[in-house]
Amino acid sequence: MNRISHISLACALTAESTQAINDGIWVTFKLRLKHDCPVKLLPWQTPLEGILGDLFFIKDEKGSPISYKGPSLKRREPDITDFLEVDPDQPLINNFDLAPSYALERGKNYSITMKYSLINIIDENNRQHFVSCHTNQLELNIR
Repeated sequence: MNRISHISLACALTAESTQAINDGIWVTFKLRLKHDCPVKLLPWQTPLEGILGDLFFIKDEKGSPISYKGPSLKRREPDITDFLEVDPDQPLINNFDLAPSYALERGKNYSITMKYSLINIIDENNRQHFVSCHTNQLELNIR
């Protein structure tokens, strides 16, 4: 397995900066492949599959961490059927609601970053790589 790769990813979290908790706290994750050929990507422990584990560092305005209260999956080793085909010309985008999974409160500001930055990728030559997917820090005001 290679850690350093000619494959790179552009990853971003976006959201409306102020959101009403009663409507859900909606965030968009976007991943774009920077490579000439299609690859296979394992979406596990990424927002591409929704929130099926504690994926984010979330802190309130005082710097206190916010606890995760959503599902946690125990998985077997991945096989090739668990990977998604990713085309360089098509970004992968998923919208998800943070409210059911994190103890967010009305009237507070939060900063959000992804916990896991390495994504498992299989290139066009069937070589496995762990590619960095660092995102921006997202700032949210919950009303």
